[in-house]
Amino acid sequence: MMKLLIWTRSFIVILFFFPLLTLTLSVLSIPYTILTGDRRLIEWCAWVWGKWTLKLFSIELEVQGLNHIPQKSCLFLFNHGSFVDIFALASIVPKLKFGAKIELYKIPVFGTAMRAAGMLPIARSNREEVIRIYQQAKLRTDQGEQFALAPEGSRHSGHGIGQFKSGPFIFAIQCGIPIVPVVIRGAKEVWPKGAFVPCTQSWSARLKVDFLVPISTIEYDLESRRELSDKVRELMIQNYS
Repeated sequence: MMKLLIWTRSFIVILFFFPLLTLTLSVLSIPYTILTGDRRLIEWCAWVWGKWTLKLFSIELEVQGLNHIPQKSCLFLFNHGSFVDIFALASIVPKLKFGAKIELYKIPVFGTAMRAAGMLPIARSNREEVIRIYQQAKLRTDQGEQFALAPEGSRHSGHGIGQFKSGPFIFAIQCGIPIVPVVIRGAKEVWPKGAFVPCTQSWSARLKVDFLVPISTIEYDLESRRELSDKVRELMIQNYS
């Protein structure tokens, strides 16, 4: 009986409440943002979106290392095992700008909201275009904006942490901003890759989100980006286990 209730709750949320929440916040914030160029409302809506999505699925967060989050521009690199990662980070770090696969921008209303919010459209099959997007974002890091990227490139369904792409490290080095490694545990169990409905194993769930000590990129250049990548990945692996 309890299993049936859990599945029913998750289906109702994913088919009704989650789309309604997403649509409402998008429609609320898009016109104001486009007309004024002021992103404060849409940034607040993104924070609410993350908070309430977690609440709807009864997902609690255990967060460590908040004192490691810089007050200036930085790049958060997180292990990406589930869509839940996005909700968690959006609810913890206000005004955070994510890199998102270009296909998501084709979703009516939601795609428009993502562009208005300043998210980065990532065309995974077009390396040159990705680098161009990163170069454009450099001006925004000069203004103090904070970004989040998944160095694995997409959701990693295997055990532990996958191999890293070089793009995020090129971005951080060229912008001269520190990298904040973020280790998220429990997300794969809450919403496994390939599953349509999350949170079907138990009524509530808990994610552990650890913000690690920032790593300066000043002493690295593009030739040594692999060294930086290996350093960040090793640190995340050590804290993931």
